[in-house]
Amino acid sequence: MVAMAAVLAATPCIAAELPSVGNLPPAITLPNTDGHIVNLSDFHGKPVIVTFFVSWSDACREQLGALNELALRYPRSIGIVAVSLDKKVKGLKELVAGLKLGFSPLIDKKLTSLNDYSVLTLPTTFTIGADGRIKGVFVDFDDNVKRSLSDFARSQISPTEP
Repeated sequence: MVAMAAVLAATPCIAAELPSVGNLPPAITLPNTDGHIVNLSDFHGKPVIVTFFVSWSDACREQLGALNELALRYPRSIGIVAVSLDKKVKGLKELVAGLKLGFSPLIDKKLTSLNDYSVLTLPTTFTIGADGRIKGVFVDFDDNVKRSLSDFARSQISPTEP
């Protein structure tokens, strides 16, 4: 046991850098609910809010509603990338229709992005600036997160939007 601990202590541990404030976010390439492939890089040069959710969570549904308000208020200034971790697309499509979302969530049935972003709690949300770097990470959803996302969006708007 002691010998194993010595080997582990002497062996360098190589791990991927966790997505955190100041870092570049991992790539995302997934189909949306319409079947079109969307890449996070499609939003290059534009601030983006990336959230990970499931359709059956009350907190996730509430957050999607708040993100939809931001998408409608700032349609040219903020990109919304909502990554569904649902296994069944039917429930997701019902949620999209029920909330009348102005954006089409991405579908990650293999949970690849969940691992890439080290997501442990849903919803988890990342704000990414126009420079492509992570500006904030928010776990769960409440009034404080809602306010922070709204503040981020407002700070990123173009002068031609209200």
